[in-house]
Amino acid sequence: MKGSFKMNIINTIITSVLTSGLIGVFISEYYQRKTLVKKMKRDFVVELFGNRFMLKDNYYGEVEELNKTLGKIPIVFSDNEDVIKCYDNLLSTADDKNLLRLIKSMCMDRNVKIDISNWDDEMIMKTLSINKNKFI
Repeated sequence: MKGSFKMNIINTIITSVLTSGLIGVFISEYYQRKTLVKKMKRDFVVELFGNRFMLKDNYYGEVEELNKTLGKIPIVFSDNEDVIKCYDNLLSTADDKNLLRLIKSMCMDRNVKIDISNWDDEMIMKTLSINKNKFI
């Protein structure tokens, strides 16, 4: 009786240690993945904002980087129906209105959470374009 009681305690301890370790790994993995998704989406929106200057009428350089960025939207925001709808609208009619809606919906994504409530539409769409000849 004493021997089986000791074995039961040892088995219980081993089971508890293994179970708590596994649960800890799964919880850690979950939060790490969640943090990674937030960072990826936020970095993506920052990248898109950085490439907005390529949309200006007077921009005649390469637009490959912007096209690559825009092409990632369905993958990066596949879990956000509003962003995908805005993206589809932009593909159908590529204009400032649809681009503005797309940018706003990406900023309001639950993982991105960029507060644009104090920005008017012009601030979102306006880009900075400095001619280097003015500084020489």
